[in-house]
Amino acid sequence: GTAATALAGLLAALPMTGKESLMEHRFLFAGAGEAGTGIADLLTYMLAKSRNISVFEARERIWLFDSKGAPPPEHRPAD
Repeated sequence: GTAATALAGLLAALPMTGKESLMEHRFLFAGAGEAGTGIADLLTYMLAKSRNISVFEARERIWLFDSKGAPPPEHRPAD
């Protein structure tokens, strides 16, 4: 629910940015907990499917940070 609602908000706001695609943006999540990683995962898969690119390529546009900075690799979403 949270990730779908956040993604819907991003898609609804897209026309206000003057850009045609979410691929033209970079995303920074201030918080790498369950909600942040869930939203980042859904956004990743949506970008990958809509642009026919790999999940890895889509993730290059998304940054997650918590109170200690970027999470270590073992705490990042899996492919």
